[in-house]
Amino acid sequence: VKFGQAAGVAQMGGTKSWFKDTWGSVPFVQMHEIGHNLRFFHSREGNLEYGDPTGFMGGAFEREEHWGRMCLNAAKTYESGWYSEHNIDIDPELSPYIG
Repeated sequence: VKFGQAAGVAQMGGTKSWFKDTWGSVPFVQMHEIGHNLRFFHSREGNLEYGDPTGFMGGAFEREEHWGRMCLNAAKTYESGWYSEHNIDIDPELSPYIG
């Protein structure tokens, strides 16, 4: 596996992930690579590939600050369809929010 600058590499939609050196013991990196196994792409913001700091598919991991507190963000959870029976789509043009 050629890691380049990456801490890990995973099969998109597959079952295998590989980790560079000791990065395999870092939960954020483990979850990020499992995210690729679950078919999630990086969480972009603007022109930054890892620019969205709201989940582990972005790149805002600080060991002390986020230790054990990262998860899939709302967009990835919605994309997964795991909770589709609890989702509703609202068109603000047709049903404006009142309240």
